[in-house]
Amino acid sequence: VQSTPNHAMLLIGGDFNARVEGKFSYYNSANRNGNFLTDFAYQHNLVVGNTSFQKPRKKLWTWRSPRGTVAQIDFCLYRKRWRNSIKDCQAFNTSNPIGSD
Repeated sequence: VQSTPNHAMLLIGGDFNARVEGKFSYYNSANRNGNFLTDFAYQHNLVVGNTSFQKPRKKLWTWRSPRGTVAQIDFCLYRKRWRNSIKDCQAFNTSNPIGSD
């Protein structure tokens, strides 16, 4: 993150196993990884994109456990300076087309 120039577009997407609070988040409270992720975002002037756009609840979850419970654990981060250029952000909740976990 620090080696990328501030004027450059920076997108970070990943499986963070985090529960993040936000206006449009799946959860009302964060877990430890969620706190780490939001601290990281704050320190590097990033936005957690998944929590910035309103989606139907069925499109918020990104992982289904073997027991059938769902969770939002995959997130997209980008620099705050680009927030007016980003029009939508979503992590998909199916891996069928790509064969991933």
